[in-house]
Amino acid sequence: MRILITGGSGFIGKPIIEKLLSSDQEVRILAITRKYNKKLPKNDYIQWIEGDLSQLSEISCQIKKFQPEIVIHLAWNDIPNFSQIRCIENLNQSIDFFELIWNAQSCKKIIVAGSCLEYGSKFGICRESDKTNSNDFFSWSKLSLLDYLQKKTDHKNICLGWLRIFYAYGPGQRKGSLIPFIIENLKNGKLPPLKTPNNYNDYIHINDIADLFSLSVNKEFPSGIYNVGSGKKTSVIEICKIAESVILNQETLSTALEEQSIDSISDVSFYSSIESTKSVFDWVPSTNLKDGIVQTYQSSIYDQ
Repeated sequence: MRILITGGSGFIGKPIIEKLLSSDQEVRILAITRKYNKKLPKNDYIQWIEGDLSQLSEISCQIKKFQPEIVIHLAWNDIPNFSQIRCIENLNQSIDFFELIWNAQSCKKIIVAGSCLEYGSKFGICRESDKTNSNDFFSWSKLSLLDYLQKKTDHKNICLGWLRIFYAYGPGQRKGSLIPFIIENLKNGKLPPLKTPNNYNDYIHINDIADLFSLSVNKEFPSGIYNVGSGKKTSVIEICKIAESVILNQETLSTALEEQSIDSISDVSFYSSIESTKSVFDWVPSTNLKDGIVQTYQSSIYDQ
């Protein structure tokens, strides 16, 4: 199969590419930078298209010539900039990109990175059948792209997998994200200021996400939305305890934070139902939170 990946040099894109290295499928990676290419083992089947979705006129000929059969769409520029202007730009660029894909007339399957923020719900379990609520421009733009793709792929008889990712973490994540932020502070013997230590989220390791994307490439499945999470919720304080035990071999700072935060408000507490994803893809997350934090910590030392 000929596979085209957008956003291939990003946090989620890198481990997906590594999963595809062992296959004999032809892969083209659309990315702003090719620096990551130097870290990959040589593979005759994987090539890069340097550019982004704002430069479609410059790369359209390469895409059409490649005739992609599977498209993995990860690109979403400037995260965590969720401003109205940036979200509309990302939405329009994604639609323009898929219009190019329709014109190529070769695509059989589309796999897209969705977001748990599309649910809008801040409490309880999230099921794919739940009504969504776009309470910000990011969730609105993602849901608008989903609606557009559902209509187009249904009309064209193309398989669509919308993989709704919960709180991804792991090596290579930007330092401003929660787990890398906690790790960086603990390396200096302290915890960072945390406004909502009693909030709960569903954390899923990047390798488990990559496993599911790899499975979705090689497996036939019904078009639909599929949650990508651990299926359980974990508090920020529990994250602190695990990270502190890994880095400092203690939980003293986290225990003190827990005691100080007894009356702290919890305004987020949700997690994914992954029964449908398990059933369709025969997939379960294999990285527990402690092992994932260990990997993230070790990677942060190596990258210094």
